[in-house]
Amino acid sequence: MLTMFAFDQQIQQITRTFFEMVRGHAIIVKIAKLLNAPTRRKQLLKGTLRRYRLMHEHRATHPNFDERRITLCGVKYYYTDDDDNPTFTLGPLNLDIEQGQTVAVQAAAHTGKQTFLKLLGRLILPADGFVWYPENLRVRYLSESPVLFHMTVAENLRFGNQHELSDDEIWDVCGMLGIGYLRQDADMSVGTSGERLSLSERALICIARALLSSVNILLLSNSLDNLTSKHVGMVFSVLSNMVENKGLPYELKGGTSLASRKNKTVFLITTKVEVEEKVDSTVSLIPQKKRLLSKKQQVTKDRLERKEAHRKKQELLELTRRKIRSEEL
Repeated sequence: MLTMFAFDQQIQQITRTFFEMVRGHAIIVKIAKLLNAPTRRKQLLKGTLRRYRLMHEHRATHPNFDERRITLCGVKYYYTDDDDNPTFTLGPLNLDIEQGQTVAVQAAAHTGKQTFLKLLGRLILPADGFVWYPENLRVRYLSESPVLFHMTVAENLRFGNQHELSDDEIWDVCGMLGIGYLRQDADMSVGTSGERLSLSERALICIARALLSSVNILLLSNSLDNLTSKHVGMVFSVLSNMVENKGLPYELKGGTSLASRKNKTVFLITTKVEVEEKVDSTVSLIPQKKRLLSKKQQVTKDRLERKEAHRKKQELLELTRRKIRSEEL
């Protein structure tokens, strides 16, 4: 009886060990799935490798390609429905933009303005082509909805600072934007989503925070549209001075020369006509409409095209005859 009882215990122990192994295997499989799950970091790494490969292929066939410029080469982005069926395609976009300017992005409603800025900021990755600019440039994207954290005004302004800035340096930038008066409430909590501040104050704090982060490419997606004309003028003046001087006063305190500083570039979407009139350049995403020709105009166009094709053919034949004669001589 004692021997049988001991044997039963061994069987039970083996059974428990087996079930523990099964559970352990299930846990290992689950952990492996989590580790191999697609993440934004993996997507960005994959996108970086793809971008470099396409850039090198492009440079091999375009010797004048300048890595210092902002380049979009054959960029496409597909909008899909719930079943992943394409509903709209942005692109192909081919742009070569010099750094160090303010650029307005123009397009009709729902035709890809915000998507264009997100592609520039690498918040989303293109389906085809590549977006290129030097990797050491710091990029900030601001949407039309200001994002504030449930912290104090000062903590929101310091969030994302690349250098240790003094209170005076921070509030000097705020003063240029017209919110220097908030210094007296620097230790006040802004509440959930900045509910204790007005909409314009939230927008201006977000802009100030981006400028205090030593940004090199600033992407403003309708961020100015909630501001009064007075504040819009003040903000654009600050942006223009930043672009012209390649930095704000707190970035220039080291006495660096203009040539040694990184360029500053601002892309913006806005409904403010007075802003679009002041920018250095404009990028238009409005597709060119195909001109409709009358039947008579189409016949004339076809006749001219045939005549031009015949002329080019005759020129090619004449060049061939001359080459043959020269070889015979």
